[in-house]
Amino acid sequence: MTPRPVRAYAADKVFDGDRFYANHAVIVAKDRISALVAVAELSPDTPVDHYPGCTLVPGLIDTHMHFLRWQGPVFLAYGVTTVRDTGNDLPWILQCRAEWRDRPWPRILSLGPLIDGDPPGHALVAHRVSDAESAVAAVRATAAAGVDGIKLYASIAAEWIAPMAAAAHEAGHKISMHCLPHGVLVAGRGGVDEFYHLDGILADIWPDHPPGWLHVWGDPGLAKTWDRQQQVADEIAALDLVSTPTLAYWDSQWRMRLERGPWPEEQAHMPADLFKWSSAAPDPALGHTWQRALEAAQRIVEGHVVCWFQGRLEFGPRALGARSILSDPRNVAMKERVNVLKGRQWWRPFGPSILAGHESDWFETPFETPFMLFTLPVRPDKVDEIPAVTHVDDTTRSLHTMLDCPPPPPHLINNQDSSEEAPSSGRKMIRILSFQGIPFMIN
Repeated sequence: MTPRPVRAYAADKVFDGDRFYANHAVIVAKDRISALVAVAELSPDTPVDHYPGCTLVPGLIDTHMHFLRWQGPVFLAYGVTTVRDTGNDLPWILQCRAEWRDRPWPRILSLGPLIDGDPPGHALVAHRVSDAESAVAAVRATAAAGVDGIKLYASIAAEWIAPMAAAAHEAGHKISMHCLPHGVLVAGRGGVDEFYHLDGILADIWPDHPPGWLHVWGDPGLAKTWDRQQQVADEIAALDLVSTPTLAYWDSQWRMRLERGPWPEEQAHMPADLFKWSSAAPDPALGHTWQRALEAAQRIVEGHVVCWFQGRLEFGPRALGARSILSDPRNVAMKERVNVLKGRQWWRPFGPSILAGHESDWFETPFETPFMLFTLPVRPDKVDEIPAVTHVDDTTRSLHTMLDCPPPPPHLINNQDSSEEAPSSGRKMIRILSFQGIPFMIN
């Protein structure tokens, strides 16, 4: 890449990591920040990009993530210029790191694979070890592979921690750990430099509880453990342990509760609909998409119009799941509302989406129509249920979603009902994300 010429970037405020400067500019030369000067002192021949009403800050660093290629532009869009991958397929992540300068990605630091015992917490990205000797060998091999640190995971035996930490330090690397079930203090006393998440602290504060923080959800008796909290905090400080609490971890735990069902003490704090949905078993193949589908279903039920955007571009006038406008077909007003959004006449029809295998629940002459090419008569007892997608002759142009197709997630369709009795058949949605037949979201 050819270095860019000298250029200044000015804003109302500039933050250098320590203090704010009003009406200053950052001078960039050869792709490096060379100076911070007041706007009034800029050379008249220096090109300046002005950002009124904005604050310039140093690039942000995400200290705990698991890098995926699609995330790169997203990180940069939010100002994250460096990421630290804390467990991944090592050859792949090293390849990504070698490519980062030529792609819209942040700088990538790598801790290699998770070094873990048996069974490993995440088998796909774990270097599995069975004893202290193999654990130390794994640390040395990972350190020699060109990583920026070493990470241990939760199934490492407590007695292996000290020799593994010593091996990492001999190789010139810091060592970090997800400390369950041993707790933070055991890891720190063994030579670990950094711990992730906060559940290890809970294991030290509430040793009589199971190790997971979910088990102490609600009020775990904070007032009764103040002295113990102070003791743990003091020892963490004395050990010079670094904490990476990872807000994303708490989000992931929320998704876990949705997938597995809430713990009894959580029920009192959850809306009835959310509790009902959270108790349903999701399709594990959908991963986090299921959580997003659940959120979208909630908004659709509440009367919102949702734009569903995922995967690759769909080319043509039919939305097949990756680019879709979603709304509730039970609400007749949605036809006009979505037409207004699309710039079409109020009477223009829309097609519903339904899970494959549920055709007979809705149509007189059911058969699969995966590309919205056919008009089908709606069953007489169903006509009034879906007025927004039923034509004047009681027909509809249906799009069937196969169960093995990612978009839209089956749970988005199934959960599009806030009544006490969840529907057993696939619910329908209005869906087309285009403008006058032309897709308007691309990637």
